Amino acid sequence: MLLSGKRSRPELVGPRFILALVLLAAVAASHSIAAQQVDNGSFERSNAEGDPQSWLLQVRGLTVDLDDSASVGGSRALRISDSASGGSALVTQEIELGKSGFPGATLRGRIRTRDVSPSATLVAILEGPDGRIFMDDMRDRVVSGDSEWQEYRIHIPPSSEARKLTVGALVIGSGTAWFDDLALIDDAKQAADPDARAYLLEAISILRANYLHADDVDWEAVRQAGLAALPDGATREQARAAVSMMVQQLDDPHTMLAMPREAEPSNQQEAESAEPLSAEPLSAELIGGRIGLIRVPRVSGGTPEQAQVKFAENAHRTMKSIDSPDLCGWVVDLRDNTGGNMWPMLAAIGPIAGPGILGRFVGPEGGEVTDWGYREGAAWVSGDSDKSERIAVSVEPFRPTNPDLPVAVLISTNTSSSGEATAIAFIGRDNTRLFGSETGGLATANNGYALSDGTRIVLPIGYMADRHGQVHFPGVQPDEEVPADTALDAARTWLQAHESCAESS
Repeated sequence: MLLSGKRSRPELVGPRFILALVLLAAVAASHSIAAQQVDNGSFERSNAEGDPQSWLLQVRGLTVDLDDSASVGGSRALRISDSASGGSALVTQEIELGKSGFPGATLRGRIRTRDVSPSATLVAILEGPDGRIFMDDMRDRVVSGDSEWQEYRIHIPPSSEARKLTVGALVIGSGTAWFDDLALIDDAKQAADPDARAYLLEAISILRANYLHADDVDWEAVRQAGLAALPDGATREQARAAVSMMVQQLDDPHTMLAMPREAEPSNQQEAESAEPLSAEPLSAELIGGRIGLIRVPRVSGGTPEQAQVKFAENAHRTMKSIDSPDLCGWVVDLRDNTGGNMWPMLAAIGPIAGPGILGRFVGPEGGEVTDWGYREGAAWVSGDSDKSERIAVSVEPFRPTNPDLPVAVLISTNTSSSGEATAIAFIGRDNTRLFGSETGGLATANNGYALSDGTRIVLPIGYMADRHGQVHFPGVQPDEEVPADTALDAARTWLQAHESCAESS
C-alpha cells in the first residue's frame, strides 16, 4: 500500500481518555438533578422583546417566536420558521453545574414539523474545563417533513468533570418547527437493563475488530474504564451513553453512534443517503471567456434518491451551458466542500474527471480494495469486477466537447471527507493539477455496524486512494501550495500558460 501525507495518527487512548471514562463511575451513583433543570422549558414566559425568557437565540435567515396556537399542555410553544431561502436557528440554554459535575440525565422535548428540510432536532452539549465532553444533536435521527407532536429524548451521561450543560433546539434549512416541554428527566426513574454490561462489551468488540486505527488503542484499558462507568442497575440509555462517550473520546470525526432506525443502512454511504438531501446547486461560469469555473458544494443526505439524481442532472445541464469548442480549460473549486454524500457529487463532476476508475477504498495493510468511478452519467462502486451504480442521471449525460482539456482543482483545509474523495477523483488524470492547501484530513472509508438493539457504530475501516492506488491520508496534498484566497489566480495562470489556452489566445 502506498501512503501519502505528512501527519501520523495521534495516540488515540491516553491518560485523559481513560480518566474521562473512569470519572463516569464517580458520579454514576448520584441521580439527583434537582439543581439542574431547564428554565422555561415550556416556553410560557417571554422577555421584553417577546423572545422566550432564559433562552439564547442564534439565528441566520429564519424567524424565532412564540406561537400561542400550537402547544403541548400549555398556552405557547417555541416556533422556528423560514422566510424564503432557509437558514439556521439555534435556541439554547446554558446550565451551570458547579464543581460537583453532572449526575447524568435525559433531555426530553416534543417536536412538531411542517415542510422541514433537512432537519429539526434537540441539542445537548456537556462541557468541562478542557472543552466538550459530550454532544448529541440528533444528526442520526433528525425530524423532517411533516410530523405531529412527538416526544424525543437525548441521554446525557454522567461526568464529574462537567461544568456546563447546554440544551436547546436546532433547525437547519427550511420549513416550520415547533418545540415544547423541554425538561431533564432523572435517570434513576428509568428501568434497569440486565444486559447493559454485555451491551457495552459488544460495542467494544465491534470497535476492536473493525476500527481502522485499532492497533493504536489500549483496548483492555478501554474495557476496564467502560465497565467502571456502568453503575449497578444501569439502564440501556446509560450503557448507550457510555458507548457514545467511548466513541467520542476516540476523537475521530468519522466515528459516531447512530440511534436505532426503522430501516438500518448497512454502511456510511447508505446512512448518509438515508437523511434528507441538503445542497446548494452546483454552479458554473466562464472566467476570462474561455475557462469554465465549476463550484461543487457540499451535498448532505440524499432522500429521496431522486433528489440526488436531480442534483447530478442539474449539474450536467449547468456545465453543458458553458461548454463550447472555444473552452480551453476547467477549474473545479472544492475549497468550501466539507463533505457529506460523495455519490451525487461524483455523478455530477464525472464528465470532467472522466470515465473509468477514479478512486479506491483500501483496507488496512492494503487489503480489501473497492474501486469507485464514473461512466455515462453514473457514479459506481464495486468490490470486484461487478460495478454497482449508486447514482445515475436519467437524462442524456453531459459529454464535454473536448474531454481532454486541462483541469485545475482548488482545495483547502475546509475540503473534507467526501469533498476529499471528489478531489481524489481527479488525481492521476492527465493535464490536471491541484492548487491550494492540504485538505481537512478525513479521507477515510467508513462503515456502520449494528449493535443488538439496532444502534449503529459508524467508524472508519479503510483509506481513500486515487485511481493508481496511492493512498491519501490523512489529507490530500496540493501540487502547488498557495493560500486559499489566491488559489484561483494560480490556477488561471497555469491554465493560461497551457498549450490548449495559449495556442488559440
